[in-house]
Amino acid sequence: MNDGLYFSGSFWLRYGMLKMDYTMIIVNVVGVSFMAGYCLYFLCHSLPKKTFACQLFIVFLAVSGMIVWVAIKPSLNYLGIVCMTFNIINFGAPLAGLAVMAESRRSSVDFLGRPPSYKSRSSSVPDISSLQSF
Repeated sequence: MNDGLYFSGSFWLRYGMLKMDYTMIIVNVVGVSFMAGYCLYFLCHSLPKKTFACQLFIVFLAVSGMIVWVAIKPSLNYLGIVCMTFNIINFGAPLAGLAVMAESRRSSVDFLGRPPSYKSRSSSVPDISSLQSF
């Protein structure tokens, strides 16, 4: 999900606004702005737009729900727990993908790449002994 950082950043931004932590506000305004621009760019240039548009709409609804929830009952502790949970999910997702990849030795070697053998490198270099002298 490309818009996960936008989602998490929006929650952290609201948390920083509740706490009046200007460092957190500035960092997340920049991050959310860049991710919003990236999401719009991705939406404009992706071929299967329907899937990403649905994901973006779900994120928009969740962020809107968070804004309404905080407006009705502002709770710094609950919002902080939700923000930490989304942060863990954002950083844990690539690790889960790495764990799936590491299950199979063949796929882990192909994915991480192994250095090419000498034989494969030497075939691309011309053999000097086969060249004729002028």
